[in-house]
Amino acid sequence: LMNPPQTAPGTLVKSFARLNHNFNTIASDTSYQEIVCSFDPNDKLVYPAGAGPNHEILPGQWLTYTVRFQNTGNAMANFVMISDTLSQYLDVNTYEFLCSSHDVQVNCTMTGTVSFVFNDINLVWSDFNEPGSHGFVKYRIKPKGGLALPKLITNDALIFFDFNPYILTNTVSNNLVTSYTGIPVTNDASNELLIYPNPSDGLFTIQFPENNS
Repeated sequence: LMNPPQTAPGTLVKSFARLNHNFNTIASDTSYQEIVCSFDPNDKLVYPAGAGPNHEILPGQWLTYTVRFQNTGNAMANFVMISDTLSQYLDVNTYEFLCSSHDVQVNCTMTGTVSFVFNDINLVWSDFNEPGSHGFVKYRIKPKGGLALPKLITNDALIFFDFNPYILTNTVSNNLVTSYTGIPVTNDASNELLIYPNPSDGLFTIQFPENNS
């Protein structure tokens, strides 16, 4: 199997080991993401997407990144690794790992390289079990303070399945500005789709927004 990237001594900022995965410890979670078509099963998402066509954000805002992956091969994947190089305009010291679909080892270095290593993930292939062939990681981070604005913040990731060549995700972007020129995105509770209970025993309720037509 492939080994995760090695870092020089003293460069490690934060290291996480997500073990004994247990959804019962999660009381609730909220995910905001735009649903679009067509669908690439290996992709990158950012929240907030940003205001207007230039995806504008203001200083001090958290950026939450999600990397999704899927085994679309014809055999089980024993090993998955995501390599994510952060923008030079992001503050590594604010990096926070949030959650993942499977047990994962996470390393974030001072140079802004983050690796997510899924050893023995045993991820089934999509033709065998489509729902079970997916995985994800999620983290958040803030832009650096004191930057001369505007600044374009971009991010993508490399996904490795066993010994196969890497898959490059799409690139997401935000423009760090002093004030919005577009229309800021707001969260309206009346537009939220609710699914409960969480955790579920297999039976759950889907509640559509009040203004859904």
